[in-house]
This record gives sequence, C-alpha cells and structure tokens, in this order.
Amino acid sequence: MKQPESTPLGEVIKSAEKKTVHPAWGPRLVEGGIQFRLWAPAEDSVNLSLANQSHGMNQAKDGWFEVIVAGRPFGQEYVFSLGSGPVVADPASRCQSQDVSGPSIVINPESYQWKTTSWKGRAWPETILYELHVGTFTSEGTFLAVIDKLDRLAALGITAIEIMPIAHFPGERGWGYDGVLQYAPYRAYGTPENSKL
Repeated sequence: MKQPESTPLGEVIKSAEKKTVHPAWGPRLVEGGIQFRLWAPAEDSVNLSLANQSHGMNQAKDGWFEVIVAGRPFGQEYVFSLGSGPVVADPASRCQSQDVSGPSIVINPESYQWKTTSWKGRAWPETILYELHVGTFTSEGTFLAVIDKLDRLAALGITAIEIMPIAHFPGERGWGYDGVLQYAPYRAYGTPENSKL
C-alpha cells in the first residue's frame, strides 16, 4: 500500500492560520487589545479583574459576558468576579499562576516561532510510540527536563512520543485524567511556552 504524500509542517501551519476559528471563550487577541469572554448564564453581572483593575463585562446573548481590554497585558493575572459573589479562574485559561482555583495568566498564544516548519513527520509504519508522563519521567517532572532525555528515547528506537494528559488538575499529584482547566498545562510541569520547545 502506497503511503500518502506528507505535507511540510510550515504549509500545514500556514493553511491552518487561514482557517483558524477562534475559540468562543478565553482571552483572544483582537485589534487594539484582548477580548475576554465567560459563559455565566445564571449571573446578572460579571467583572474582569486584571492586574488589580476591575473591568465591567457586557452581557451578550446566550449567557455570555465579554469585554475588550486595550493593550497586550501578557503575563498579568486575572480572575472573574461573579455578581453572585464567587471569584473564579477562567475555565478557558491557558496558564495558571497557582492551583486551578487561583488566578489565570494572560499569555500570548502567537509568541512561539516554530523552528522546524519543513518537518514532514514519519510514515506510520516506522512509528515506535512511547507514552510519556511529564510528572514522572524525570526527577524534576518538567517539560524542560523531558527535553534533556529525548536522546535516550531515540537511542532506544523510539520515534514518537505521546504525552499523557497535561491539563491543570487540583492538588500536587495526578495522572492528568482529572484535569479541570483543559487548555492550561499543569503549572508544576512548566509554562505553555516550555511545552512547545
């Protein structure tokens, strides 16, 4: 059976950028600022607290609240203050400063520059897959520590790794299957940028 032609990663990325559908929630880069959205249909009001400043959010249709904040406050902490009282992390957070109930952090999802845009991948029959748990693979339990060991896996004949779930979960230990914040890597593993190296 003939293998299908592979497309270089750079072309895949360019094609995807043209077709990108922005997520309905979470911080999103817009012209002149960042849009924050939260679905809270049971609430009458929601405020965004960003870098110790409060921004009233506009109630949109279907239970959504949204606000555009001027500038690019990357690295700043934020939470949502619900009108009924609770202060909550962003359920679409891409980075947490602490545990799942702590503040979220605004990151720049477009900051990483892919270095291997011509990579075409491997043919499936050549794949020897290794399932890797970031928290237990090295004594440090971080993305950066994993990178230092990739040569050892290659020497064993491993050609691909599957990273076990990395979604932020409550507590200090877990396999990732009880992730709460699906878009944010568990903070002890490292930053979102560390996961892309």
